[in-house]
Amino acid sequence: MLMHMSISGGILIILIMALRMLAVKPLPKKVFVLLWEIAALRLLIPFDLPFQYGIASPVTEKAERAVLDMSRPASGNIDWRMALWILGIAILLFIFGIRYYRESQRLANALPVSKDADEILRMLVKIPERVKICVSDRTSTPLTVGMVQPRIILPKQLRADRIDLKYVLAHEMVHIRRADNVLKMIMLMAACIHWFNPLAWVMYLFFDRDIELSCDERVLEIYGEKQKKKYAETLLDLAETQYQWSLFLNGFGKSAIQERIVAIMNFKKISIAGIVCAVLMTGTAMTVFASGSAAVPEKSSGAGAGMVEIEQGDSTDTRYFRSEDGLTEVEVTVQDEMKDEYQIETAETGNGEVTVSISSEASEAE
Repeated sequence: MLMHMSISGGILIILIMALRMLAVKPLPKKVFVLLWEIAALRLLIPFDLPFQYGIASPVTEKAERAVLDMSRPASGNIDWRMALWILGIAILLFIFGIRYYRESQRLANALPVSKDADEILRMLVKIPERVKICVSDRTSTPLTVGMVQPRIILPKQLRADRIDLKYVLAHEMVHIRRADNVLKMIMLMAACIHWFNPLAWVMYLFFDRDIELSCDERVLEIYGEKQKKKYAETLLDLAETQYQWSLFLNGFGKSAIQERIVAIMNFKKISIAGIVCAVLMTGTAMTVFASGSAAVPEKSSGAGAGMVEIEQGDSTDTRYFRSEDGLTEVEVTVQDEMKDEYQIETAETGNGEVTVSISSEASEAE
């Protein structure tokens, strides 16, 4: 199932990248964020929907059949692929855990702004009391930190006479309302689970860029198209200082500055046609969860009940069977008294599972 999820998710990622290259300007940026979220769900959730056809079905079936042909371990051997996969996840979680701890420590000593400054800043933008406004000399650009108790951290060297803080604060509040820090962690989790699939890392990197584009777009929707020049100037002023890219945090001036400036200056309110296209693309993307086969149970005798005997194992009592669609493979040990007569019963559940029974007295293996 893991390979099925990774392949179908990878195909969706490729399609999103192609769409992004062709239509990133006319389409709302929120659409691309939503498409990346659907791709992440495909990589994380091990279930299919009962659709026979989906955008990834033809390629997924062929790819999985090829993987099964190449990667089935010899009978009795330890599945080294599973051990390697778990080891890779453990190493990445250890590395990212250390990085998260260091980033948290770097900003842990950020101090709340003065009471007067806090009141002035909250007059510029509606900020709920649960969100704290702090200042730190360990960042050069405004950041949003925290998931349960979010904080907006402003750089100590920020020059209020050059920077229009209402745009900065509005941008950070969009991140907080959309829980972008949480979403970014989920994306990183999906990339870690599918570390062997380079497309999962492509998804993470472009999701990081598109949430910034989407936040810029939302701020301009709030303040109007006439403010896009001032907003772009604010972004450029903050971009003059260097910033270390973060795996976990979101910030106003931290990502793909040139792309963001172009998107800001090209900003226009979404049209009806854009809304229709967004709905169609989202619906199409959801078909990546299609099982690719109807969930109809089958039952008959011999190796033909939806299963094809493909190989005899190292011992005479071992048989290998594969479903006729090539997507499910099982190993069956036949007892001595049943070698000449056995019965295969299959129950396709839509997620690649198959129930196998040997005659009427055999145990079931899933």
